[in-house]
Amino acid sequence: MLIAPPCYPHHHIGAISSLLPCLLPSCASPTMPFLPLPPLLETSIRHSVNPQLKSAYNSVVEAERRAAGNDTDIMHARVVGYLMIALHDFRETLKDSAIERVSEVRLLLDAKPVTAVYELGLWYRTRLLRAFQKSKGPLSPSSQHSSRPSFTTPEDMLKDTLAGSGKDHRSAKRRALARDGFRCMLSGKFDGTSVEDLPILEPQAQTIGMVTTNCCQILSESTLQDVDPENPDRDDKREYAAAVLAVLDSLRLGAVVRDALKQNGAHHLSNVLTMSLQLHDLFDKFNLWLEGTGRPHEYKICVSNDAWLVDSGITTRTVRFRVHAEDVDEETLPLPDPALLALYATCARVVNMSGAAEYMHIYDSDADDMQVLAENGSSNGVLLEKMRSVAVTSREFSCQDSLYCVTSD
Repeated sequence: MLIAPPCYPHHHIGAISSLLPCLLPSCASPTMPFLPLPPLLETSIRHSVNPQLKSAYNSVVEAERRAAGNDTDIMHARVVGYLMIALHDFRETLKDSAIERVSEVRLLLDAKPVTAVYELGLWYRTRLLRAFQKSKGPLSPSSQHSSRPSFTTPEDMLKDTLAGSGKDHRSAKRRALARDGFRCMLSGKFDGTSVEDLPILEPQAQTIGMVTTNCCQILSESTLQDVDPENPDRDDKREYAAAVLAVLDSLRLGAVVRDALKQNGAHHLSNVLTMSLQLHDLFDKFNLWLEGTGRPHEYKICVSNDAWLVDSGITTRTVRFRVHAEDVDEETLPLPDPALLALYATCARVVNMSGAAEYMHIYDSDADDMQVLAENGSSNGVLLEKMRSVAVTSREFSCQDSLYCVTSD
């Protein structure tokens, strides 16, 4: 039998307000606030830290304090501080070297003015956070398509699915559906197209419900294509791609992306989740992310605002991923990579806690909508943001070992 008994939660749980929130700093509310950095790193991580890490963090807090009145500098200081906190929280998955490298970079800049912290935050925001932020274009093609074959048994559907290459969006989507029991991985609701193709799923779908699903990528296809040296279309974006790899290498995390490239790039199942259209959209905008619980392939569902989940179909905030196709192992249908999910969760936390989410939304929207610079000067903020990004790019490769470097004023 193809479909093993589902591990999805029972679907008779109370209102969403009764669900436990994702583990965040104790002052966090159901709506993610823009929080000042904790004055002491120990306040957030709840145990002692080494002197180097403490010194680096304290210098970031001081930079935040001295930026009073400048919202952009405050936000960039918080990007660095909350990145340190998040990398420490996810160190079991991302290793201690990531948080150590952030503190090393900050201490190398110790002789520089506090503006070095703001530029470091700008570098992380434009090169790390933006690499995981998806484009605002149409969502990837859903599971609905024409000329679909109909199957009598799950085994027939599995054979047809595994016959695909897995190297394009459509075949990756079908493999992910087979792996995930033809359901959204977070809500447990069945994929409507799969139910139409496989009527044996109909009785369960009548009880649990159906949705239209999408193939949701953790690291976007465009980013992976840009960092792939064998991709012939990468020339126009190679500078940005190099910047993404530079910041990941500076955190000793470049191998996470390179490992994905060695497989099937963005279409490899380790980079793919099956999600409903609604949840996919939340994920792409950093409004939803997954944080590991410490158990294999088990995650807390975290959101920037609990209200996002009211009509989402999610009835529990903890999910466990596994291969739902019987007699098929994780090597054939890999589960989402915990390291990629942890890296995404790190970025989502930093974006929401630092205030970068609103900042990026405002300037990205303005830049997308603006065809020409306004004569009244209202576009100056957007232009300044682009100039800052270019300025950082022009000097970020001058240090050895991919460490960020700021030139003397």
